[in-house]
Amino acid sequence: MKVFQFSVVVVRLAGLILFLSGLLRLLTAIAASWGKVGLVYWQTFLLTVVLPPVILALAGLIVLLLARPIGRFLARGLESAETD
Repeated sequence: MKVFQFSVVVVRLAGLILFLSGLLRLLTAIAASWGKVGLVYWQTFLLTVVLPPVILALAGLIVLLLARPIGRFLARGLESAETD
């Protein structure tokens, strides 16, 4: 049971780091380009500056939501490696 709890905590920490780093990258990218993006370049701006951090933040949320199943999967693998 301790392996399961530890793996869930590690997965939650990884998801939180992914989510927060995505938000931080998004905020810094928008702040750095504030007022510098012309109307012609909005599509390029959204695809290159906004979309990657948003995908990173969403991946972090998915990992946070699936922390228990991922942790259970990791714990099974770790426990089977201990008994061999």
